[in-house]
Amino acid sequence: MIRMGVAGAGGASCFSMGSDAALIDPIQQVLRQAASTAMNDTEEALSILSEEQARIVALDAAWPDGDGSMTTAAEIAVDPSMRVHTVTIAISDEIPLEVFWPMVREDITGAVREFYPRGMPPQVQEALQSGTMQNGVVPIAHRLSLEEAETLAARVAHLAQTAVTVDSSVVQELQRERSRTC
Repeated sequence: MIRMGVAGAGGASCFSMGSDAALIDPIQQVLRQAASTAMNDTEEALSILSEEQARIVALDAAWPDGDGSMTTAAEIAVDPSMRVHTVTIAISDEIPLEVFWPMVREDITGAVREFYPRGMPPQVQEALQSGTMQNGVVPIAHRLSLEEAETLAARVAHLAQTAVTVDSSVVQELQRERSRTC
């Protein structure tokens, strides 16, 4: 589930209503208003942007997930030290994966190995060997803290476009484990 720069792995899908233009036009209007206001009053421009951010967060929290359930505030807030972050790389449509992946696999595998000192989990090894795309991206590392994920993403950014996402299924798994132990 893509949520303002945070995407959940594990096959979650986005719920979409209407066209993207219907969602983006109001945001563009607010950005234009903030930009024109910023020339005269920075405080007012920041206030406008803050209000818009709060509106988007409120709408996002009330947006149904792909399975029909509603997102809760607990699902949105993730401690950066939690090992729930996934690093993915996006591959251009212009270069076939079969051509691109062999050229970068060794460099990416080397960078990923540094974050798994006890050995890479089988699912990570398999993903790196096959270079299997999931929803247009190739996951290269799972269950990292935010700092580790951002460091890895920066290390391989010269090879491909990278993204750090929160795996919602891992967050839910950790929440279930915590509720059992309490």
